Amino acid sequence: MAELRDIRSWLDLAAEVEALFGCFQENGSVVEVTLSGTEANVQLLDSTALTNYKARRSYQYVGGHYRQSPVRLSVPHAGVWYVIVDLGRYVGTVRSAVRVISPLTMP
Repeated sequence: MAELRDIRSWLDLAAEVEALFGCFQENGSVVEVTLSGTEANVQLLDSTALTNYKARRSYQYVGGHYRQSPVRLSVPHAGVWYVIVDLGRYVGTVRSAVRVISPLTMP
């Protein structure tokens, strides 16, 4: 499986995005995001949602606002998925680490 990489600079996203990771994922994979620092918004988006996010249009995502980690988000279908970590309107700093748990390794 391909390693998740921070691709924020590739996509010319706004400064409020703390991290963006993208990679092909199988249906049933779990994306685990560990936060340190301030609470943050953690969103799992497909490519259509990412396009709408960048254009500041309405979009659908898996996730929400989290105060504790790790955050575990289930991939709803196979495809390229992106994890966005941002502060929204909150003040602070946050660091994130992302890993994927394959459905093949789950009990």
